[in-house]
Amino acid sequence: MVGDDFSRLETSRVSLKLIPPYFMRRYGVRQVFSTAGAETVLKYEMEITYKKTIAEGLRLFELNRFDQLYINNEVPDSIADELAFRTGQVFFPLQVLVDFAGRYVSVYNLVEIRERWTVLKKELLEFFAGEEVETYFGYQEAVLRDQDKINDIFGKDILIRAYFAGLYQTYVAEKELDSLLYFPLTGHAAPVLFSVKETLVPHYNSSGQLEIIHKGTADDDRSIADILRYDDYATSRDDDQSLEKIKAHYKARYALNAETRSIEAMEASWMMFLDREEITSISMYEISGLDELTEKEVAAVNAAEEKKDQPAGPGAKFMKILFG
Repeated sequence: MVGDDFSRLETSRVSLKLIPPYFMRRYGVRQVFSTAGAETVLKYEMEITYKKTIAEGLRLFELNRFDQLYINNEVPDSIADELAFRTGQVFFPLQVLVDFAGRYVSVYNLVEIRERWTVLKKELLEFFAGEEVETYFGYQEAVLRDQDKINDIFGKDILIRAYFAGLYQTYVAEKELDSLLYFPLTGHAAPVLFSVKETLVPHYNSSGQLEIIHKGTADDDRSIADILRYDDYATSRDDDQSLEKIKAHYKARYALNAETRSIEAMEASWMMFLDREEITSISMYEISGLDELTEKEVAAVNAAEEKKDQPAGPGAKFMKILFG
């Protein structure tokens, strides 16, 4: 019972562990990219399912993106946007390996993704044609041939980095843990290093959830010039040590199910001060949670999803939270 655990949470060390074996959560996701006050807002649904634990100390999760992507509350209508969206769907369902602390390690089902691409490419060529399309597909295929490249691409996905941020560790009530986290905020360059204070809130929130709070500042050697050039290293500061390191702040709140420790909600934001202020934020709220399903029931749900001709539309809760 939550009430029975309340005093222990306040006074003891808490070894926070994800409790499998089976859970599935569908989230409404809202990502906001703001530069000098101009915002781009992405909204979609994402389902994340724990699949199994692998002997080498890794867990397998499956991510599936549902529903149409909305950009600034509208369905993308340009040919380029639609091509990018439909091409990107080849990666889903995406299976990733995650360590026991909850940190992303690598993509697992690349062979399956390659097989899907063979089918999808034929379908897309019935609707899209031209030199630019062939070039785009050529780049896609070059990426799909390279496991390390795929691992790196999804390692630089801001949602994956935030969701699989290594929450499952030992906390001491009312004491902060010091950690180093990397977040991809600089295009194709290496993720930015943050020094982070992590705290397990010593009481349950009004919804009976455990909460973990992150607060951090950039601890990266690169300067503004390095970041603007998408450099992986402190190239400019190597030449001129008087250049200041980049300045950036990070904060996040995770709300976890009190029983399974799975994430029911996540809010995270990053503020960087470059030639102008840039803010990135992610909000994920549970639409439906299936923590209590048995393995057989989860298999039945997965089978039902595969039979659907079209992805499900936005749920009422998602509409209320994100579009209201």
